[in-house]
Amino acid sequence: MATPLGLPMRRFVITGTVSLAVIGLALAAVQAEPRTTPNASLRAATQLAPKTAQLPGWRVVDLTARTGYPGDLLADVAAPDAQDAWAVGSTTTDGQALRPLIRRWDGNSWRTVAAPALPKGTWSASLSLVRAASATDVWAFGIREYGSGGHQAAFGLHWNGDSWRQTDFGQDTVVYDAAAGGPKGTWITGAVAAGTGSLPWARRFDGRVWRPVTLPGYVWSLSMRTPGDLWGVGRTLTKPERPFTVHWNGHGWLPVSTPPKLRDGREFGFTGVLATGSRQVWATAVPLHGKLINPASVLLRWDGTVWSHVKIKSIGESLYGLAPDGAGGVWILAQPAGVPFATTWLLHYANGRLTRQQAPARPGARGNLIALTLIPGTRSLWGAGGLYGPGDTVAAVYKYGP
Repeated sequence: MATPLGLPMRRFVITGTVSLAVIGLALAAVQAEPRTTPNASLRAATQLAPKTAQLPGWRVVDLTARTGYPGDLLADVAAPDAQDAWAVGSTTTDGQALRPLIRRWDGNSWRTVAAPALPKGTWSASLSLVRAASATDVWAFGIREYGSGGHQAAFGLHWNGDSWRQTDFGQDTVVYDAAAGGPKGTWITGAVAAGTGSLPWARRFDGRVWRPVTLPGYVWSLSMRTPGDLWGVGRTLTKPERPFTVHWNGHGWLPVSTPPKLRDGREFGFTGVLATGSRQVWATAVPLHGKLINPASVLLRWDGTVWSHVKIKSIGESLYGLAPDGAGGVWILAQPAGVPFATTWLLHYANGRLTRQQAPARPGARGNLIALTLIPGTRSLWGAGGLYGPGDTVAAVYKYGP
């Protein structure tokens, strides 16, 4: 199956959702390179220093230190409360086929949680999204590959506090993003193969089954403040394609004014959205030249009436991974466009001021973050990603604040 731009969906390289592009490229690289023994410098990097008092700041707090075939990666993280958090991604035991990786924070430490058995015939599978409405209502979504024809299907895992339940969404489907708002308020958006292309695809869970949802185009990213306040960003199906925003008010999906083009007249593609207030929504995007992504940074803000461009200094990066800072500002992830496993930059925007810092790492490895989440009731955040050394990755959890 192909994405709307005709690129291989397995790599998730689409005009929206740069975070999925990073995930797809990372997983493809992990899967493509056979391993024999771990890289020595990366193996040494997994030995965390003894815990000491640290000033609030970004740091690596958990690593999957294994021997044999390093190739782990965490793609997303969610926290229903300060004492509970989930991170998901992929692991490999033979250097080739991927398997879901699930890690859970229990208030004291991160531990691996066993994933349920995959359907018969599955030869590779990975998780890319996790959403947690509560400690007993957690959803994880990913892609599994099966059969001799290279088929793939999106699947979901639901944790009810005691066990997992699996849902398969059918052949040639992919989930772009998800939002969890309780037993009857979980949404997913994605695409399904149609002829030589694909069509938008969305579902809502009603507490028993997933029901189809009609949206005006491909929705790359979702952000939910409450079950009655959900935002989506994407691109229309009409020609010429345009970026669009929609808002769920608890009763129906309403169109929101179209964001303006860039000053030079170029269009852009959304990569993420974050609603932090009833009159404040943030979005990240990348400029488009035809169907190519040009390295640049685009940040937009909705004030309840119109979208406006937020002027920030760009150094040839793509922005993604928005998360609130707990005090009215936002954290943003940034990476050089089209460079997998590059060192991630952590950007913080508050009160009109932008600061940036490189992702922390360990000797012989580079820090790579894919997703962030605010820890409820705090100004601290969790981050998910990996440490990347020559040819190997080790899954990593990051933290900001105490």
